[in-house]
Amino acid sequence: FRVPLFALLALAAVALSYTRANDNHFVRTFPGTQSRVDARPQLRTYLGAWIRERRDEIMASEAYPVVFVAAAGGGARAAYWTAGALGDMHDACPRVARHVAAASGVSGGSLGLLLYLKTAGPTVPAGTAPACAALPWKENGDPGAARARARAVLGEDFIAPTLATMLFPDLTHQLILVGSWLGFAFPAHFTDRGVTLERAWEQAYAKDPTGAGLEQGLLASLPAGVHPMVLLNGTAVETGKRLVTSNIRVTPRFFADAVDILHDSSRLSRYPL
Repeated sequence: FRVPLFALLALAAVALSYTRANDNHFVRTFPGTQSRVDARPQLRTYLGAWIRERRDEIMASEAYPVVFVAAAGGGARAAYWTAGALGDMHDACPRVARHVAAASGVSGGSLGLLLYLKTAGPTVPAGTAPACAALPWKENGDPGAARARARAVLGEDFIAPTLATMLFPDLTHQLILVGSWLGFAFPAHFTDRGVTLERAWEQAYAKDPTGAGLEQGLLASLPAGVHPMVLLNGTAVETGKRLVTSNIRVTPRFFADAVDILHDSSRLSRYPL
């Protein structure tokens, strides 16, 4: 008589997935997170301040460009394309960053947006940005500084450490009936593949001075007002509703059928707060 061990283990993993007894997928938070969440401005407040800060430029212009960035998903390729394209624009014309009012992304596009926003830095003060020039890659065929930065940062291997965590400590954790108790011995950063992926992003971004600070979380590194409004989008599997991680408050009045996941801990995305 032969016991189908692997089949039994697979069935046990599936059965345990329907309970929260072995849930090791925690969302990391940082000291002061709640105060930063509460301090986020409303959309109307943010846009009013954005316009007032540029009033003289707007009044002196026949047409004042307002830029809204939308980055599509598509894994590492979308992240690289977003960071490279926006970075080329920034290298050629840094003052464009002053015209960006909002940046919205999903999946890999969100990663590219974060790298661009860290590269662009705080909003460029009026009259301090140099004149716009031709795109560097159009002149000599070489990538500009921002595209080279995107290639270096986003060219890191994010799959290997995540896959290794998923196949060994994460999967093993699901088969341990007392996994919630063992969580004290095996913290989330060791058994959770989501945390492994987050840390891989952080380490890659920290290799470039402009990307440093991502490990502090979204609200600490990209506060609204100093930086443009950021909307990182996801989807609730159960309802299909849009989940938004943002440095402003996401309210039903302006974001129909969307959930501000910084105020709903049961639906928090995998981005550190």
